[in-house]
Formats: sequence, C-alpha cells, structure tokens
Amino acid sequence: MDKFTLANLKETLSQKTKDELIQEISTLYENFSQVKDYYKAQGSDTKKVVKRYKDIIEKDYNRK
Repeated sequence: MDKFTLANLKETLSQKTKDELIQEISTLYENFSQVKDYYKAQGSDTKKVVKRYKDIIEKDYNRK
C-alpha cells in the first residue's frame, strides 16, 4: 500500500462537496481534542488552550 501523503489528502478533499467537508471537520472536532484545541486557538480561546497545555507540560515536568 502506498504512503498516504498530503497530496493524496488534498486530492481526496478536493473531490468532496462543501457539506461533506463541513461534516468531515465536524467529525474530527468531535473526536479529537487536539483538533478542537486547534480551532479554539484560531478563535478567541487562545489563552485557555495555551494554559491547558502549559499546565500539562508543567505537571509532566514536575513529575520527573
């Protein structure tokens, strides 16, 4: 099986309708906290997202 590349992804996505793309992104948003954080960081929740990851890093760093 060939490696799935960014070019493959772009080709696959270019064949979808706007509604299909919205559904695809909505599914990713619902199922992956990193995707949710990415979109929150694009909006007004940047400070909340940064704080969340800062707390995770500090907790992990202090554990060692």
